Amino acid sequence: MSTPLPPVDEVESFLATCSEIESITLRDRIFATDPVPVHDMAVRLRVAPEHAVRIEHRSRTRAFDALRRLPSLRALGDRILEVARPVASLSRVASAIPDTTRTIPSLRIPLWSLISQMDERLSVESGWVFSPTRDAARDELSAVVARNSTIDGITPLRAVAEHFGMPAAELEDFAAGYRVLDGNLVPLDLPVAGQLASILASTGTPMSMPDLMDRMQPTRSASSVRNALVTDARFVKTDRTLWALTRWGIPPYVPIHRQIASIVDDRGSIEIDRLVAEITGSYDVKEQSIRTYASTGEFVTENEIVTRRRHSYTPRKSPSKTKHLYRGHGVVRWRTTVTAIHRKGSAFNLPSALAALLNVGPGTPRSFDSRLGGQSVMWVSVQARSGTIKRFVDDLDLTEGEEIFLEFGDDGTFDVVRADLPHTDPATRILGLIGRRARDAADDSTVLAEVADAVWLPNDATRAEVVSILSSRKEFELRAAIEHLPISHA
Repeated sequence: MSTPLPPVDEVESFLATCSEIESITLRDRIFATDPVPVHDMAVRLRVAPEHAVRIEHRSRTRAFDALRRLPSLRALGDRILEVARPVASLSRVASAIPDTTRTIPSLRIPLWSLISQMDERLSVESGWVFSPTRDAARDELSAVVARNSTIDGITPLRAVAEHFGMPAAELEDFAAGYRVLDGNLVPLDLPVAGQLASILASTGTPMSMPDLMDRMQPTRSASSVRNALVTDARFVKTDRTLWALTRWGIPPYVPIHRQIASIVDDRGSIEIDRLVAEITGSYDVKEQSIRTYASTGEFVTENEIVTRRRHSYTPRKSPSKTKHLYRGHGVVRWRTTVTAIHRKGSAFNLPSALAALLNVGPGTPRSFDSRLGGQSVMWVSVQARSGTIKRFVDDLDLTEGEEIFLEFGDDGTFDVVRADLPHTDPATRILGLIGRRARDAADDSTVLAEVADAVWLPNDATRAEVVSILSSRKEFELRAAIEHLPISHA
């Protein structure tokens, strides 16, 4: 039995049997890397384009039938198939099987190019060899990733690389649609929460929100990341700035005032230094923050001992010295500006003096009736907070930057009112700034009395007294308006 010729010699032996027209068609049209257009080929062959097409068809059929029967060429295809099952980089195939790079002189192409065109089991695209096609390899990649995926949506790169029999670095280049994160394949089309879970699972340790955002791909806004961390049960806050996967079983972070409450309620009292040591030993919080919480709101520190506060809380500022806080006829109102917090529906802080007027303090929340349902005001850690007013924002079609009044009635009612601040009449604007109407003052001389009453001064307070209290409240617009109000003998 004769020894088979090397693949290049086999191909050249077949090409030697071809006519000149067939040889030109095979070299410049059928197997060419950059095929000559049909019209140009027809000119070159000195035939009509239709005839050139028929020549190409006959030449292709004859060549493919003959080449597919060549034993050495078929064996070389088998060897490529063993390496690229279902995919391999062309460079790895060339390194593993050097014969594939040998050039066929008559065709001016390497053997791998010829085989990829005439062997139906293989294809070559963009530097990759597929068995049989790119789509089949991609489908297999998706299936293998899915089979090896963890509960957090990550797949060990090594497991997939072993299945494909390729180096991990090569698989990383091929795995379009995935990113490699700490040795894991992660789909690029995951939602925000899915991305966060995959990042934490790959890292294996709690991370801060900025660090999580730095590793997001594609990047996401801070608000969407924060919302996912807060609302998705897969995540738990384990320290003041750190987040973890809930399934890790790390105890959740407890706000400082609740930590103090738990310790004080359990023991009755505790030395402040020991309290600081216990909390800072468990969480990354500042000592000064602990000391602040331990001496305000629900707690008091006396003689270095922290206990529950047993007497009513005294606000830091009186109503008369609290900016934008006013009294009216049977109502207390606080002027503020609509922000993203109000539009989003979050709770927000209130002045402690307002809380005192409402009889709200540590351990004594209160609910008010309103045209849009109950409104809660409570004491949280060291400050008073109001529940959401989003329903009022939506009802009044308020936008960020608009001035509003939160109005609390003596009868236990609540409302949000858009501030009426006209620029046409100084006296009317002054009254608008304190939440009163033009009808509340008969003339300019009584405007001063209205302002004095609103800031807890006697009705007969002088202009100088009103200006002084407004200065201490840092209400400079109202102060300037009062100073320029034409009032005789004020």
